Parts: sequence; C-alpha cells; structure tokens
Amino acid sequence: MSSPSTPSATSSYSFSSGLLDSRGVEGPVSKANAPETAHDETANENAGDTNTDIRVTTMIIDLFIGQNVRIVGKVVSNEGTSATLRSSHGELTHIILPENVTFTDSIIEVVGLLESRRVIRMSKFSNFGNDEGIIAVADRTVPLMHKQLFADMFGKYYEQKENASSATVQSERTAATGKTRIPLENLIGKEASVPEPGA
Repeated sequence: MSSPSTPSATSSYSFSSGLLDSRGVEGPVSKANAPETAHDETANENAGDTNTDIRVTTMIIDLFIGQNVRIVGKVVSNEGTSATLRSSHGELTHIILPENVTFTDSIIEVVGLLESRRVIRMSKFSNFGNDEGIIAVADRTVPLMHKQLFADMFGKYYEQKENASSATVQSERTAATGKTRIPLENLIGKEASVPEPGA
C-alpha cells in the first residue's frame, strides 16, 4: 500500500488497497445518498492515521463537492501553481497545488478538497508510476465498491440505500450537469462510454 506524500515530498508508486469511501445506490447515485464524512478502512490499520478521504472517479466526483477526495489520473499539464489530471474517460480535473510540488511520475493519486465539480485543492499525493492502465483499473474498481455485494468488505460507507428512485436521481443529475448518469452496472467490466442523447 502506498502512503500519501506531503505535497513537497516524492513517493514511490504502488496501488492503494482501499479505493473509494462513499455511499452508493444500485445504478445511478444521488448526492442525497453520499455520506457527510467518510473513513478509509486502512486508518484502523495505521495508528494515528485519520484518513477521511473519499475515493472518486470523474463519473461520480460531482457527488462529493466540499469533501476531501482522492482521484487517480494522468498529469497532462503542470503550471507550478496548478495541474490538470485526465481520467481514463478523457475527462479533466483541475488541481490547485501547494508550493514546491514535484511529480516524478505521470500517473498520480491526488488527495484534497473538492471545491467544485472539477477543481481539487491538493493537500497530498502519491506517485503511481507511468502505466496509464492503473487509471482504468481505478476507474473500474471504484464503482464495484458502491455495490451492496461489497459493503462488508469496504465498510459502512459503501452500504447502499434501497429507497432511492433511479428516475429521480437520473433527472436530478441531468438537470444539474446536462449529462446523463451511466448506471454503475454498465461501467463494471466494460469500457465506459457516454451514450448519445436520445439513444
């Protein structure tokens, strides 16, 4: 397991064991179902570790605005005070960097406050190497952690509420973002693609 770096430190890459702290629903997810706070189960293994980050992908990031998140992506630009990450789906996330940050790898995991849908104020990061396949692995694994089947493995933050209406969730997201949510089961084990409007 990789331990996150302070912003000015460099770390070796390794894939983290826990991927996402969140509460989901079978199929589309609603912000109403997202936890107020989350707790990474690895915190219990590391004395003094108070990890409260929510692991996200660009497909569900909009559910966690105002919370501390973790996201894996490829650094496509680094201007010193900000950087841009690209997901395996090609979506971009703007990262506001603290001073003296050095990324040694092109694939990183960023930890920080999600200020808006695509802006994270970074507090720490982990270098994950240069193999872009790790991004696709993270993007495919995160939705699995939202399924009720895995709630016991990943803890109470992954439990799902059974009472959410998929139609309501779908229309809320479409109204808020102009994009249609892809049901989680459609992302698992498949290449994710956004359906054409009206398809």
